[in-house]
Amino acid sequence: MKNKTPSITYALLSLVLVIGTIIVSLRLGINTQTSLFFATIVATIVALSLKNEWLVIQKAMVNNVAESLMAIFILLFVGMLVAVWNVGGTLPSLIYYGIKFINPSIIIPLAFLLCCVTSIFTGTSFGSIATMGLVIYGIGTSIGVSPAILAGSIVSGSCFGDKMSPMSDTTNLASSMSGVDIYKHIGSMLYTTLPATVITLVIYTILGLQFDVTAIDSAQIELMAQTLDATFNISLITVLPLLIVLILTAFKVPALIALSLSIVTSMAFAIITQGASIVDISSACLSGSSIRTGLSEIDSILSRGGMTSMIGTIVSICFACAMGGALMVSKVLYVVIDEGLLKLIKSGKALILTTMGYCYATSLVTGSQALGIILPAKTFATSYDKANIDRRVLSRTLEDTSTLISPLIPWSGFTMYVCATLGVGIEYIPYACLNYIVPVFSIVCVATGFGIWDSNGNKLGINDEIKSECWSC
Repeated sequence: MKNKTPSITYALLSLVLVIGTIIVSLRLGINTQTSLFFATIVATIVALSLKNEWLVIQKAMVNNVAESLMAIFILLFVGMLVAVWNVGGTLPSLIYYGIKFINPSIIIPLAFLLCCVTSIFTGTSFGSIATMGLVIYGIGTSIGVSPAILAGSIVSGSCFGDKMSPMSDTTNLASSMSGVDIYKHIGSMLYTTLPATVITLVIYTILGLQFDVTAIDSAQIELMAQTLDATFNISLITVLPLLIVLILTAFKVPALIALSLSIVTSMAFAIITQGASIVDISSACLSGSSIRTGLSEIDSILSRGGMTSMIGTIVSICFACAMGGALMVSKVLYVVIDEGLLKLIKSGKALILTTMGYCYATSLVTGSQALGIILPAKTFATSYDKANIDRRVLSRTLEDTSTLISPLIPWSGFTMYVCATLGVGIEYIPYACLNYIVPVFSIVCVATGFGIWDSNGNKLGINDEIKSECWSC
């Protein structure tokens, strides 16, 4: 039985149906996992309707899930790390010092800047969120700062390094898939990322001003500090496990090794500094820490983590990967691009804007940063050569869109990771300002020619048109 290639109309309707299933389900209040389950069923029906064999669809689903196993292991390790940091006094100590010395009005821009620095040096948004982000989130929420705004600033800062650090996997992926030197790639991203970063910092500074120190109950803050001091052995020494994971990650030690060493170190500190038993620690690793201080503000922050806290996220990732596998087999996305968008391209500017649209479509359908970079790069690389546009523009476009939209998609692995790690809902999405502003400057570059080069590396003037030799892509 030979599989059929869908028509452009059928492919578009199929994509709308799959994505619409997710959106409608979420709007009805159905949880993310079940929404993705429904969408996976729809994607499978589409693939089967095109005469694709079930075993082929199943293999694609399994292969997609297999590619996410490393992310799943990291999630489990992060769950253990959060729990052990709570039991071992790492987070309690950092929160204690934070609420003592950090002004609430600056914590939102501070969270953004600290996560920018952390992600640049470590090259990982996930690691930055689970370390510096987790610490600053605990401090901020404990003194009354909005969890949604704070999480948004943490995500924005973490994404800054995710796209700009030479040690980032997405930075290396975008440059290698486009055939561009990594430092030329980073240089091209400065045109869109630096002005967006400045504007983002201004926005977070303004948002932070609403959390005036005079509006914070100083007696409540003092009570929280006293409660932490009475419950834990507060000491700067307990911060060592955090420093270990940051240093190891900065030196590109594999994530699982860095997390493992930090977990083991945290266990030792929990036993030595807090008097915790190995049974209590192992229980926290599985089910999360259960802190009972008598103060709800403290208990809600520190009673979390554990491998079981990541189960919902892992289930969502599995269904999202299965859905992506079925859609890849059905070729609906390929047809939309090959038979639709590419035929509409009539200018160099249209090519860049089309690339942006394809990146967004791929990311929305697959929920994957990597696929959002790989598939568009494979699709458009030769088109940029024919259009006489430097591939630096392609590599930058991949990062300005696919790298940054992932935390804004409710069913993406990135979003689910943020929610599971910080304990926040998807209400943070509107406040991830950098992720919205960078693409605006991408469009500005297209409209003005600023930051656009021809294939010979010559910079175009503001009034220069992008000329091409051939549009048969």
